[in-house]
Amino acid sequence: MFSVGFSLFLTAVLAQSMLAVCGQEICRQNNWAVGTHPHPTDCRQFVECNGFLTTIYMCPVGETFDPIRNKCWNASTAAPCNDHGSTVAPVTPGTSQCTTKAKGDVLFILDSSSSIGYGNYTYLLQFVASLASSFSLGPDLVQFSVVVFASFAESAFPFNRYYNKTALQQAILNIPYVAAGTNTYDALQFARTIAFSASHGSRADVAHVAIVVTDGLSSDTNRTKHEAELLKGTGVHVLSVGVGDFNSVELEGMASGLNNVFRVGSYEVLNTIEQDITVKTCNEVVQTTCKNLTQADIIFVLDGSSSIGYQDFEKQLQFTANLTKNFRLGPNDVRFGALTFGTSVQKLFDLGTYNDHGSLEQAIQGAMYLSSSTNTAAALAYILTYNMFGAAAGGRDGATKIVIVLTDGQSSSPSETVVQAGHIKDRGYHMISIGVGANVDQQELVILASNQANIFLATSYDVLHRIQEEVANRTCEIPSEVTHGDLWNVCAEQNWVNGIHAHPFDCTKFIECTFLHTAIMTCPPPLVYDPLKQTCLHKEDAIPCEDYSDYNPFPTLTTQVPQKPPTVDVSSVCRNNNWLNGTHPHPSDCSYYLVCINYVTHPNKCPDHTVFDPITRSCMSPALAAPCNDHVTSASVTSPVNVATTTSPHYNLQMVCLQFNLQDGIYPDPGSCYHFVECVAGITYHLICPEGLQFNAKKLVCDDVHLINCNDNYNFAFEHVSSG
Repeated sequence: MFSVGFSLFLTAVLAQSMLAVCGQEICRQNNWAVGTHPHPTDCRQFVECNGFLTTIYMCPVGETFDPIRNKCWNASTAAPCNDHGSTVAPVTPGTSQCTTKAKGDVLFILDSSSSIGYGNYTYLLQFVASLASSFSLGPDLVQFSVVVFASFAESAFPFNRYYNKTALQQAILNIPYVAAGTNTYDALQFARTIAFSASHGSRADVAHVAIVVTDGLSSDTNRTKHEAELLKGTGVHVLSVGVGDFNSVELEGMASGLNNVFRVGSYEVLNTIEQDITVKTCNEVVQTTCKNLTQADIIFVLDGSSSIGYQDFEKQLQFTANLTKNFRLGPNDVRFGALTFGTSVQKLFDLGTYNDHGSLEQAIQGAMYLSSSTNTAAALAYILTYNMFGAAAGGRDGATKIVIVLTDGQSSSPSETVVQAGHIKDRGYHMISIGVGANVDQQELVILASNQANIFLATSYDVLHRIQEEVANRTCEIPSEVTHGDLWNVCAEQNWVNGIHAHPFDCTKFIECTFLHTAIMTCPPPLVYDPLKQTCLHKEDAIPCEDYSDYNPFPTLTTQVPQKPPTVDVSSVCRNNNWLNGTHPHPSDCSYYLVCINYVTHPNKCPDHTVFDPITRSCMSPALAAPCNDHVTSASVTSPVNVATTTSPHYNLQMVCLQFNLQDGIYPDPGSCYHFVECVAGITYHLICPEGLQFNAKKLVCDDVHLINCNDNYNFAFEHVSSG
């Protein structure tokens, strides 16, 4: 009786364990390296492959193998089985599902805690091994590494260990089970500080992807979320996979956006999301990373006006999100900012906000449709008014500055759009214009773009994606043109003295340096800048700037060293005359002038054949200049020099920006037609227009004297524009 019972018990155990036959060549014949597959001839059985070794299992009585669920299921509801051959595409060594253009470092971060169990851990390793087989391996292609964690994290192998698929899969399947706590944060920290480092075989110039698989709550949720943010902040794209009863908040906090979160009910069905994760990973590593674009700050200006329509607006957002994937993100790579515009402007995010593609894509696609007019000018003005390229917004000194404008129609104020686009380009920022549809104003696209190569057209939003690669490639080319415009900080970078300097490649512009602050100014059309006379003149009256000895269209900019007159000691003139800042005549030589910076005197020489004019406070032809104080003796240098002044008697123009809490920008001088004030971060710069020009208080630019009404300047009051 005992032997019969034991025999029945053993039969039941064998049926439940489903073990039937080992040693057949089904896996090798079908090129199945790992994973669970239908039996080629019998639906009551299925095949487990491990390194091409075959183990055949029998389903329990009443069940057949379901190729959709990839497990045994009630025979009456199971999907049809492939009795006459496999319908599951085998993973063939050497044949990749991801393109051979893929290049990246992919790190698996695997939960090896005691909550998983050995059997489920085996499913996990099989899933990872199968997924890795979808990529071409190599030192110039895709590399894989694995970190396992329980109470602590450790590396199974570095990125540069395995370039043979069979060897990689076997190494994954041989990773031992740890069975301890769930210190997920330790694994994320390990990934950031060790795994994605050169010593661990990681490459700096490729995409970095981390795939975290876990089945439970970490031992410290706050630390886990913090470490995940730090990891994503280095530019790593994180996918998170939750198995079974997991913590959704923690899972979502780890991932680079909600569209990078995956959930399955058990480890047995991990294979059901394998294709989705393969596609996500492939998309990250196949994107063309710009090799030329080391550091760039790029701001998108997106049209949200009613002329677009909601569905096309969403297509615009998708195009923008996809475009960003062509660039490596990070504090030392590319940063993106964005705003949308209709009648008003809505900032989406600043340059320093997102360092991973998932979060960036989610932020772009979350933009609100404004459905109003097309106030392109307001959007461009917003960039400068709120200093979106500034350090506080994540902008970086030395990074290439690029503005990409997308629109489908004419702006509501074309003339103002021209002005605002000019202001942006005058700062040395590059502009790319993208027009969509038949109603776009192509002339306005020309005005917006920095040059002809920066103009793109798409016939509709349905085909906008077709120009994505062209736009990305053009954006990548821009840094090679740094000699053509990145002058926004040239005064500080080159330590140029206060005064006016020739623009290195554009005769219609000149550069004003004030205490190392750079202002790129444009001569009123059709005037050009004369580098010898240091003023804007009609072209026929000006010395061709190309012929000027200091002019170089592709310059190596050098520091200008002021020359000190040998005859008179002027070292204390600024302090003795209580001149805090500003430009003043030299006490004995009209070919020189003095620049005062915080009461410190800096003598400078005018260009040859010019003298300093105390009225306009600039160097000009002696025939045009007002009489200079040539007869001031060295003995009287210690006494205040009585020179013409244009400073308003009502304000201390050295302090008005701070005193009235003025926003960054340009303001009239209420006591002068020649001068104006610029506020930068609370600092006041008192500037002067070039010779022959006066400040237009309405346009806030230096303009032709015949267009100026000085009463507008004199009637201006700082307290009326105070933001305090």
